[in-house]
Amino acid sequence: MILYSLQSALKQLAFPNDWQFDKRTLRREMRRRRASHDPRAARWKNRRITERTLSLDALEQSDCIALYASTPEEVFTDDISNRLLQIGKTLVFPCVVGKELQFRRIVNLETDLIKTGSFGIREPDPANCPLVPIDAVDLFLTPGVAFDPFGGRIGYGGGYYDRILSKKRSGAPAIALAFEFQVVHAIQNDDHDCPVDRIVTEEAVYSPHLSTHVCPQAEDTESFAASLAQNRLGDGCIVALHADLGVGKTVFTQGLAKALNGDREIISPTFIYSREYNGEIPLTHIDAYRLDGVAAGDEPFWDELMDRPGLIVIEWAEHLGLHLPKNAIHCFGRICEDSSREWILFTSMQNHKYLHEGTLC
Repeated sequence: MILYSLQSALKQLAFPNDWQFDKRTLRREMRRRRASHDPRAARWKNRRITERTLSLDALEQSDCIALYASTPEEVFTDDISNRLLQIGKTLVFPCVVGKELQFRRIVNLETDLIKTGSFGIREPDPANCPLVPIDAVDLFLTPGVAFDPFGGRIGYGGGYYDRILSKKRSGAPAIALAFEFQVVHAIQNDDHDCPVDRIVTEEAVYSPHLSTHVCPQAEDTESFAASLAQNRLGDGCIVALHADLGVGKTVFTQGLAKALNGDREIISPTFIYSREYNGEIPLTHIDAYRLDGVAAGDEPFWDELMDRPGLIVIEWAEHLGLHLPKNAIHCFGRICEDSSREWILFTSMQNHKYLHEGTLC
C-alpha cells in the first residue's frame, strides 16, 4: 500500500483533481456503457481478454487462483475458469457472508455454483465446496466497475473486494478483468480503496511500475534520458514530463535527442507548442506550459500532435488533461535539498516494463 500511495501521489501530479473522475459519475457512466455494449463486439472482446489472461506468467506460477462468476454485463469468466480447471489449478470462488467474502473451492462450474447466490450472482454451494483461507490464495482475478492505469479500482459500492484485498498475502497479485472502455485516465480513490496490480483488457495489459533515479548534475539527467532511448524507448512512445521550472525537462529532452542522433540543439517550444527534430527516430518536442486545458474546438490540433510518428516528449504534460494518452510514459522530476534532481519513471503498460531495466544517471 505504501507503493500505491506513491502511485496515487504521482497520479495527482499527472491528472489534478479537475481531470479525475469521481466514483458516482463513473458508476453511472459505466452502467450506461455496459448496458449499450454490442453483444457481438463483447464476444470478440471476451475472447481477446481470455487469451491475454491465460497467457499471463502470473497464472502459470500460481496454484490457487480466486476467480468469480461474471454477470452478463461483465467480462465473461467461464472460459477462463474451465481452462484453469483443465490444467489442474485450484480454483476458488467468493460467496457473500454478511459484509465479507469467503472463498470456497470448486471443481465443476455446473455442479458447484448455485445459480441464485447473493445479488443474483452464482456462488459456490456450501454443501459441496470447502472453505479455503484467504492466505492460501496465490492470485486474485477481480471484477470492478472502472479502473485507471495507476492501479486504481472502484467496485460496485459494497466494499467487498476492498476488504478482501486488504487482507491478502502481500505476494498474491490482484489482476482485474475489464473492457478497455472501463479503463479511464484517473479515478478519485479513497484511502480504503485497494488497488490492483494489473488490468487485462482486449487491447492491452496494464501493469503499473515505477523506478527512481537521482541525477547529481545536468549531464546526469541527459544520461538518464539517453539510457531510456538506448533501452528501446522510441517510435510510438509518448513521454509526459511533470516538473517545475528549473528541474531540467529540456535537458532531459536533449538527452533523448542526442541518443537518437538528433541534428539540432533542443530549444523549448514555449511559444509555438511544438518543434520537430530529425534523427534515427523523429522526435516531436511539445511544451504545454501556456496551455490551460484543451479548449473546445482545439481537440483536432492536439489529437494530430499525439498521432505524429516517432517519439513524442511533452513538457508540462499535466496541462493536457484527458488528451494525454492512457499509455503515456510519465517522468516526474524534482529538485532535492542537495540540488540534485530526482526523476521517477512511471509506466502503466506491461510492454513498457523493460524501460526500468538498466536505466542510469
